[in-house]
Amino acid sequence: MSACTYIESLAAPLDNCNPMFIAIGCCSIFSILSSSFLFLRRVQAVWAGNQWVISISTVLWVLDWGSEVVVPTGVRAAHIPNTRYCIDSRLKPYVLLGGIFPVVFDTFVFLAISYKIIIMHSTLDVRISWNTLVSGKALPRLSRAILKGGQQYYL
Repeated sequence: MSACTYIESLAAPLDNCNPMFIAIGCCSIFSILSSSFLFLRRVQAVWAGNQWVISISTVLWVLDWGSEVVVPTGVRAAHIPNTRYCIDSRLKPYVLLGGIFPVVFDTFVFLAISYKIIIMHSTLDVRISWNTLVSGKALPRLSRAILKGGQQYYL
């Protein structure tokens, strides 16, 4: 099977490309924002009682939400010449923010949770090293599960 035949078997020709690109963008936004909301709730639970961290994470999540919502309006699609298949034809400059803010938010949350785990367990007789932070060994089960879950989401 040639590469062109394989690609054609995975794609369907469309008469109008823009509605499909907007639908795909909306589904992507819903997916990204749902995951990041769970990450927001996690940092709020870990840092309960610290209004500064909760406020910063909430503001970053709202900025993330705002940057993601405008992405579908900044993408235009067009037909590949002589076909009915679609491709991105024009991206507005602000679409880049839809890629930057999730990284900023996720990095903040990941570092905030990791830092909290370090300060919670460094008072115990546990030596926190890079190996402990990466593997979670020498941490209680719940802290290790939170750390590993955050690493999996972030990576």
